[in-house]
This record gives sequence, C-alpha cells and structure tokens, in this order.
Amino acid sequence: MWIAKLEQLAEQGHPLAQWEIGQHYRFGDLLPLDVKRANHWLERAAESDYAEAQHLAWFYETGQNEYPLDIGTAEIWYQRAFAQQHPETVYLFAIRKFQDGQPTEEAIALLKKSAELGFKQASEILRQFTH
Repeated sequence: MWIAKLEQLAEQGHPLAQWEIGQHYRFGDLLPLDVKRANHWLERAAESDYAEAQHLAWFYETGQNEYPLDIGTAEIWYQRAFAQQHPETVYLFAIRKFQDGQPTEEAIALLKKSAELGFKQASEILRQFTH
C-alpha cells in the first residue's frame, strides 16, 4: 500500500517521491531491481530540481548505471546541483580547485561550505589541511 502511494505521488510530480521510487528500483529494495526504471525516476526527480537527484551527473561522468559517458551533460547537472548547494557537489567543486595537491583559498571556502551543509568528507579534508 505504501509503495503504491509513493508511486502515485511520484506520478503526480513530487520530486522526493520520484527520488525514493528510483532508489527502490536501483537497489531492489521493496521493488524489483530495474535500472531503467530507476534511471527514469532519477531523471524525473532531477528535472524537478531535486538537488540530490541532480547529482546523477556522476553517472554521466563515469558511465555508470547504463548512462552514456557524457562529460558535457555531467557538467550541466553538476552546475544545477551546485547552484542548489548540494553538499557532495560543493565538495567536488572544492576538490577541482586544488592545485598541485594543495587546496587554494577557494577550495577551502568550498570545503567549509560543504562541511556546513553536512558532508562529512569535506570536514575530514579540512582537518587535514587546516591543522
């Protein structure tokens, strides 16, 4: 009954429901494993401006989960997720600002933002470079 309600909400355009249904299909948790349906719902959630779903950029960047390797599309989705301050995306943008293995001032600022948003890995990297 709850899954049917969740699917109904997803069909009605609720981004969190779209995300959740996609995750259930992706991992075969409560619904049968189905990568195509998982991707469908992930894309719907991303298009609905759900930042967590917009991190699907990673799939385009790496060619995972039946996504084509497409750096241009990955960057578009990363930019959208970054604009919404998605914690992991902010972290990835911080890492891009490192030079010769060292964080720039911009990288430190982005790591701090990511940590403030709750991304623990950013906090760990900050500790390594600010002590």
